[in-house]
Amino acid sequence: LRRRRGALTDLERAAEEEQQKFQASASALSDTLACFPRRLHFLKSLSKFRKFVSGQLRATLSSAELADGQDRMRRLGEERRELQALLQKEEERRSKLRGEQQQQLLLLPILEQEKALAVTSRHFKEAASFSAEIKVSIRAFQYATWMFAYTHT
Repeated sequence: LRRRRGALTDLERAAEEEQQKFQASASALSDTLACFPRRLHFLKSLSKFRKFVSGQLRATLSSAELADGQDRMRRLGEERRELQALLQKEEERRSKLRGEQQQQLLLLPILEQEKALAVTSRHFKEAASFSAEIKVSIRAFQYATWMFAYTHT
């Protein structure tokens, strides 16, 4: 009974640590996502500025200079579209990673319970199988957490 209580205490402690790690990851993701509206506002401002500059160029530059300016504006527009597409892909990737991380976090306690049940029933091969599954789940959670940290920088 003492060993079980000790094991439960260890499991609770590990669950609390995982929860803290998850909250830290969620906070980092939240900070990153908070930057996206500013980036979008910047891109919209850039588009307005581009239109303004284009109008000014038409009014004041010679046709050769105007053509050069229009080409530059076209390239800036293409770059803006590429950046928006990249931003969208990163948002989708972060969302997917967050889902995977949450799934692994929810799976761990269930696997631990199944392992404990197998051990108490003296099904040691099954318990070993659950242990291996738990290790895989922990690695997947750690990988998702690492990817959050890596993509946040």
